[in-house]
Amino acid sequence: MDCIANVVGPDCEVLLHDVSTPESSVVACRNAHITGRAVGAPMTPFGRQLMQSEMHSGTGGIYNYPATTEDGKKLKCSVVFLRDETGALIGILCVNVDITRAEQAKRLLDDFVRADGDVLGTRAQGAKRVERDEDRDDAPQIPREVFYRDLDDVWDHLLEEAKRTSPVPLTHLSPPEIERLIERLEEDGFFLVKGSINVLAKEIGKSRYTIYGYLRRIRTRKAKKNEPPPRAF
Repeated sequence: MDCIANVVGPDCEVLLHDVSTPESSVVACRNAHITGRAVGAPMTPFGRQLMQSEMHSGTGGIYNYPATTEDGKKLKCSVVFLRDETGALIGILCVNVDITRAEQAKRLLDDFVRADGDVLGTRAQGAKRVERDEDRDDAPQIPREVFYRDLDDVWDHLLEEAKRTSPVPLTHLSPPEIERLIERLEEDGFFLVKGSINVLAKEIGKSRYTIYGYLRRIRTRKAKKNEPPPRAF
């Protein structure tokens, strides 16, 4: 009893019952503040039921069942049946753990570790970054973090995605396909990074002025789309 109480801690009550005196069955207790009992306390209704029941006659105990004290503490309880050499029940060792603080700690940890990204379908891609999973139909359209170590990672990631989803090599893209690629890269912030025009021009085999032309057309179209409607007079 001392071992269990000391190892589990102050939230663990350990009681020893002598079944021969159910009216005052508690003969020893540790951390009895959990239920407020003391030596000489009577057997609980569940304990008396166990004494009468044959259901558990061949078992060593019942483990981890829930209970609640009168003052609202939630307990995780276990009982061990103590028998003599004939198999007759002579005692019950009860271990009652108050899980109130454990549940509070769990809620605290759940709140602490919860992040919107947990439901965004993020997935690890190697040791360098976490990237978007755009193949999932049910993935919400919310930006996901991509963790880069250096600038080469930016080019590798964004162009790798373009290569993966392109039906042909990037050097064989048609003008409409080039425009769609540039529009997608623009949405991903590709062109916010210095040197991006030269990198893409080399990758698709076009001049930087050609890239500028596509980009200017895309940005003009976007600006017009976002213009407020004319006011009615």
